[in-house]
Amino acid sequence: MQIALKNHLWKNARYPVNEQRNRSFKVTFQQTLESSTLEQREFLLESSVQMKSLYALLASSLIVSAAAAQPAPNVTAAASEAATTVSVNTANIQYTIPYSGTPTWTRVYIDANQTTTSGYALNGVGADYLVENGVLYRYSGSNGSWAWTQLKQLPFTRGATSASLSVAKTDIGSPASIDSVTQTTPPTVTSAKITTSTAASPPPSTSTTVSVDGLNIRYVIPFSSTPTWTRVYIDANRTPSSGYPNSGIGAEYLIENGRLFRYSGSNGGWGWTSVKAVPFTVGAASATVSVAIADLGAPPSIDSVTQTDPPTKISPKITTTTGSTTPPPPPTTPPPSTATVWIDYFGDSTAHGDIGNTPYQVARPPSVVMDENLPSNYNVRNEAVGGASVAELLAGRDGVHAPWATTVARSNARYILMNYSINDSYEPGTTTASYKASYAQVIDIARAAGKTVILQTTNPTNNSQKDVAFSTAMKEVAAQKNVPVIDVYAYLSQYMAANNLGPYQITNDGIHPNQATYILVGEYTARRFKEIVGIR
Repeated sequence: MQIALKNHLWKNARYPVNEQRNRSFKVTFQQTLESSTLEQREFLLESSVQMKSLYALLASSLIVSAAAAQPAPNVTAAASEAATTVSVNTANIQYTIPYSGTPTWTRVYIDANQTTTSGYALNGVGADYLVENGVLYRYSGSNGSWAWTQLKQLPFTRGATSASLSVAKTDIGSPASIDSVTQTTPPTVTSAKITTSTAASPPPSTSTTVSVDGLNIRYVIPFSSTPTWTRVYIDANRTPSSGYPNSGIGAEYLIENGRLFRYSGSNGGWGWTSVKAVPFTVGAASATVSVAIADLGAPPSIDSVTQTDPPTKISPKITTTTGSTTPPPPPTTPPPSTATVWIDYFGDSTAHGDIGNTPYQVARPPSVVMDENLPSNYNVRNEAVGGASVAELLAGRDGVHAPWATTVARSNARYILMNYSINDSYEPGTTTASYKASYAQVIDIARAAGKTVILQTTNPTNNSQKDVAFSTAMKEVAAQKNVPVIDVYAYLSQYMAANNLGPYQITNDGIHPNQATYILVGEYTARRFKEIVGIR
């Protein structure tokens, strides 16, 4: 690219100036600058100084303005769909930076002295170093101006959804700890400040550990990234031919995300009946679950297999002596479960299936389409209310429901599906922080009532900035609470991109989906729901 552009500049320098050529040159040069890295812009500036034509002067002015404008980050940009991860070994600091699309620039701003008054100021750090697309720079500006001196090339790889780079501690002065901010653009996505100790992280355990205290069996299940599901399959009678087959066992019991189930399928098919909630916590690198030996029939020993997903990781068979002297029950093959399972679908007018700017509802709202695509014993109940927000649901101010604690206590639903964000984003005084706090309370109250909560992001609307901000906030609180998310926003965004559609082509008014889009939402929600709860 550098050689081709330089040749283009020299070619134009030999011809008389005319307005048409001038405009063409400006457009070509500006397009090139918009996709240039810091190193490439410096090269172009050097090339332009060597030329004496009007085009060289134009190039110089364009480069100077681009160098001043392009690096300035949009610090109010929405947060990334997933957070940057930072790991440390004895010599290096490794960053994995997620993104959507393919950014031109991937940057890490590093505040090695953790002093915000020095260096380049961005999101609460004063960066002494910058890594851009695998090139390390030292800050050489003053008073927060944009100026950097190139130091060296660093290991850098770019994948379909994330970039990875590594910087040696010695290259940034071997500090005891650092603050950093990551950024990808376009679109511009800037992380919050990340504080990292540069002491080498101990390698995480890669094997499930099991301990017994006489009354309970406790599992510690490691993972590399926070999974949607954490499962323990337990073969209480140690008979592989009965129960659900998995990795050499026949499981009579399943623990999934802190809920104990008893096998109710037949011939090895997937079928489970909820028994009770059990102690369950999720940490940064592992989940811990405990189950009473008595709840498994007090067997003297068990076989078990643990599983996390995604990414799917299944342990080998684990045999554990429980210390119980009560003999296990004989193997049984219970009939398939036909009990009715209720799903309460809460949300705003887009969950209710409203037609924009009218008091009417479409013939097939997403709850109906979802119900049509689930097994016959699963029933979806439409509890959505037009104009409602999650804060109003919590307080019982949506005009239909009592306060949330009362509403959820009265419900016979096993699953709670929730889609609130559009009205929240326009509600005076509501921020993403207060929105997340309300959702956290709603999730905690529902779980205390024995419900399984699943969140659903909104459809794309005519305000993409609010859509992204509140969909991201929803996914952040879901990750904190280990709640699965059905990401309708991402699904429909991909659909729109593939079919060259805008928000007014999938909605009636820029907000409320048309009937065809409601059907897409219902079908996708049913498909993801079956994946989440394990319906085959």
